[in-house]
Amino acid sequence: DNNGTIDLTATGGVGNFVYNWNNSSTNQDLSNLSVGIYNVIVTDGNGCQKFDTITLVEPLPLQITETITPALCSYSNDGAVNITPSGGTQGYNFDWTTTATSEDITGLPSGTYEVTLTDANGCVKTETYVVPAPAAIDVLSQVDNVLCFGEANGNIDISPNGGTAPYNHIWNNNVNAEDISNVTAGIYSVVTEDNHGCKD
Repeated sequence: DNNGTIDLTATGGVGNFVYNWNNSSTNQDLSNLSVGIYNVIVTDGNGCQKFDTITLVEPLPLQITETITPALCSYSNDGAVNITPSGGTQGYNFDWTTTATSEDITGLPSGTYEVTLTDANGCVKTETYVVPAPAAIDVLSQVDNVLCFGEANGNIDISPNGGTAPYNHIWNNNVNAEDISNVTAGIYSVVTEDNHGCKD
């Protein structure tokens, strides 16, 4: 940006001062400057001269580094975005699309989150982050019905997906296994839980 300024004050000497800058300006002060080296010769009424060099600098670019914590379940609110700002001029403000104004945000479901970082000079940087989550647990089943009345030769073979393996399965007949076999005719239900405690 060309928003730098130099406010020059000359003292001593005699009479009015004349200013000659290396950017061809003859003003005492300079404005709308970019980063760089500026030389000035100040001449007083007797022709005495003073040479000075001013180096105009700027802050480092605003940067944001992030650590994203995924939500554990497809439906849980335990994701997080932790950010660390650097560069610019300290005295940072944070404006998240969640309306949070803290540096970090927690307790998040999966989704997209945007933060606008503003430093003490009003410089702005915006970043967007995605908090992921496992797919919802889904259970496919294949049923082999009982062959004859009163027999116990039915089978149910299930195939879980989504969530985070490994899985734990609890059937309503108190069997703790993925599949059940040699069962009688009836209604069977199963609760499948993944490695993070997420359920189907």
